[in-house]
Amino acid sequence: MKKKLPLSLLLCLAAVTAFSQTTLPQNPGKLPAPKNLQVVAKPDLIITNVTVVSATGGVSADWDIRLSVTVKNTGGIITPATKFKATAKNAAPGNNPWKDFGYADCPKVGPGQTITTEIRLRDNNWAMHKVPKFNLVLKADGTSLVAEGSENNNSTTGILIGL
Repeated sequence: MKKKLPLSLLLCLAAVTAFSQTTLPQNPGKLPAPKNLQVVAKPDLIITNVTVVSATGGVSADWDIRLSVTVKNTGGIITPATKFKATAKNAAPGNNPWKDFGYADCPKVGPGQTITTEIRLRDNNWAMHKVPKFNLVLKADGTSLVAEGSENNNSTTGILIGL
């Protein structure tokens, strides 16, 4: 007397047979990779423009600076919100060191997107206290939160701030 196989077992055997026929001979047991996959570039923040909106302070008070900053993500992935980092150096002749000036919020930026934001920097650390003119450098992703395609293109050249 022949035993009959349950219907569910027959269906499982049919599925396994169908699956095994869709694999490549050099990759037994694995499906071929889809042909439409693309490599996505890491995010890459670049400051494309900085305009001084206002700068008060100097000899008689702490510096309070407002900047309009345009930042672009030339990469293929959105960046999270991060920070701009500002460093400053006395513009007077001589060997003046760069000092930390402060941080400001940088919004998240989508792939290929350009955003303009206004930031405020206050010299709470007195880095440029009683200095009438100084150079300011602004760096996107100043806290190195984002793993970027290039970490060497995040900073501006010196922006002269002064009375």
